[in-house]
Amino acid sequence: MGDFNSDAVIVNYLKYLLPAIFNVQFSFLYSYHPYKWTAKEVKELVGTVMDRHRVQAEEAWEEREKKVIDGSADSEDATVGASFFAKVASTA
Repeated sequence: MGDFNSDAVIVNYLKYLLPAIFNVQFSFLYSYHPYKWTAKEVKELVGTVMDRHRVQAEEAWEEREKKVIDGSADSEDATVGASFFAKVASTA
């Protein structure tokens, strides 16, 4: 029968049914979360996390910048050795 066999028919119908089944299943599964967040709590939580990440990112950037400038970067890094600015400072 070529492409018209039972597997092809089942797959053809499932491609329309499965998204709806998964949507219903996961909507049910996640609709019973025991705690309801308010908009204010979500804003506070996101603000706290973003502020903390900003501070940590700036600290990491400063530490990395210091290592690159003084040439103490890891040997696995692409920026091994003293930076351009450190080389210029050593020749001046």
